Amino acid sequence: MPVSVMDVGIVRVRVHHRLMPVPVAVRLSLCIIGVMLVQMVLVVAV
Repeated sequence: MPVSVMDVGIVRVRVHHRLMPVPVAVRLSLCIIGVMLVQMVLVVAV
């Protein structure tokens, strides 16, 4: 099921706002994990 860029942007903004008080290092590691998960999903989808 294709995910639109708008949905991804909205989710990203929501997560970003939720993680505002979290230290930068934790946010950075979560971003990296998120990117890896997205890449895995894209590879499986294709």
